[in-house]
Amino acid sequence: MQIGSAVLYVIDLPAMTRFYGDVFGLTPIAGEHADVWQEFEAGAFRLGLHQIPREVPDVEKTRARLEALGVKILARPWGSCDVVDPEGNIFGLSQSSA
Repeated sequence: MQIGSAVLYVIDLPAMTRFYGDVFGLTPIAGEHADVWQEFEAGAFRLGLHQIPREVPDVEKTRARLEALGVKILARPWGSCDVVDPEGNIFGLSQSSA
């Protein structure tokens, strides 16, 4: 069996893109959706980094409600926040455009 690709779900896509490019020397592949996805050429293997934000109508209101419920919140300097579920999985919240 050969595995031709893998996807890592990441919190900070720009930082992880720099890490895998600079530290491992992987070649980024230009593509659409660069705000949530980066793919790398690694010989016969491809590595994808994927950040999955959850869109909500009002990030601040949702953050306050979740914090009141005791949910761990990671505030980000760019104005969004990430939520940590009981198993330690992290997902981002982003303001919906609607």
